[in-house]
Order: sequence, then structure tokens, then C-alpha cells
Amino acid sequence: MFSVGTRCFYWNAKGQVVYGTVQNAIRSMAGEPIVTLRTDGGATVHFPQCNVTKVGGDYPRETADSSERLQKRS
Repeated sequence: MFSVGTRCFYWNAKGQVVYGTVQNAIRSMAGEPIVTLRTDGGATVHFPQCNVTKVGGDYPRETADSSERLQKRS
């Protein structure tokens, strides 16, 4: 299960990559991991963990713009 603070991304309905940070991670009654993300745009979203991907490796990297927005909020 992803830890709080893990940087993740998902693709929205328009096919755009949305970055966020895990704020909470729980298991559903069926045992499925559910994560709560705070997007870089400020929205709070909830997804099964299988719908989000950790940032890094061969996956889309954060842009300087998304990192700067996150730092400004801190």
C-alpha cells in the first residue's frame, strides 16, 4: 500500500496526467487499498490504488511547473 506523502499520478477523462500526493491510504471492507490524493491543483480525490501510479522510473516525470506549485503551497 502507498505511504502518506507518496507522489503519484493518474490520467483524467481528458487524457491529461494529474499529479498528486497521497494524503491517506486505507483498505475497503473487501480489502482493496483506497488512496486519497491531494492533486497539485488543490482537489481531493479518492481512488482504488490500482488506478494511480507512483511518479518515477519509466513513468511520466513531474514537470518543473508542477513541482514549483507544490513548493509554493508548503
